[in-house]
Amino acid sequence: MAQGRKKNNVQVPGKKSKNKLSKHQQKKALGMKKGARQIAPKKARKIEEIKLQKNLTKAIGCNIEKEITAKASMNEAKPFKVFPKKGEGDQTKKKKK
Repeated sequence: MAQGRKKNNVQVPGKKSKNKLSKHQQKKALGMKKGARQIAPKKARKIEEIKLQKNLTKAIGCNIEKEITAKASMNEAKPFKVFPKKGEGDQTKKKKK
């Protein structure tokens, strides 16, 4: 009976073993990724529907944010300041010029 641990083969630096796969091949071998997938539509009508839906969700989100800030500013004793996001502040400066 063999006793003790099995010896590992020592690999010479600079040489790669033949049976190892590259990182890309390893990821590909795992298969599909988890999570929801959205396939881009080919028909123009579907594309327009998706654009409209995105714009509506943006508008609804902005309106909800404005309502919440208005309610918060009414209930606060101190003045309520809302700082614009990085992207929003830059756009307003460009439009004024």
